[in-house]
Amino acid sequence: MPEKGRMMIYIALLRGVNGGGRNKIKMAELRRALEAIGFSQVQTYIQSGNILFESNEREESLQKQTEKRIEEEFGF
Repeated sequence: MPEKGRMMIYIALLRGVNGGGRNKIKMAELRRALEAIGFSQVQTYIQSGNILFESNEREESLQKQTEKRIEEEFGF
């Protein structure tokens, strides 16, 4: 767990995104969606769905927030 007030660096590897013509997400839109829920320094790697970001929240919470936001924003 991150120390109080200290941002941790996380990597999220999304499966099934932008492959085979299904579940397409533009990386700029993904970055904006995650920044909107409070993630900091959000970066993506090409069109892979791999995301690097900073947060001071717990990993379990981040996973749930990410899944919920992607479903709300992109429908899957």
